[in-house]
Amino acid sequence: MALLLNVYVAVTTRLASLNRPENRDRGDGPVPTVIIIAGMAVLAVAVLAWAYAEADAFMDHETGVVPPVPN
Repeated sequence: MALLLNVYVAVTTRLASLNRPENRDRGDGPVPTVIIIAGMAVLAVAVLAWAYAEADAFMDHETGVVPPVPN
């Protein structure tokens, strides 16, 4: 029980220190963050499309493939 009390006090103290006026976020707002996240999502989709195209091209390329030996 003492462990939970210590964790509670530590979290409460940290949150109180973050809520002081000198530690508040002075950012412009959520719009730039949304633009960054959307850009990262578009980039991730582009990388996935590139990787899929490369893998598909690799699987279509049959030279150098040794057929299995029948028993």
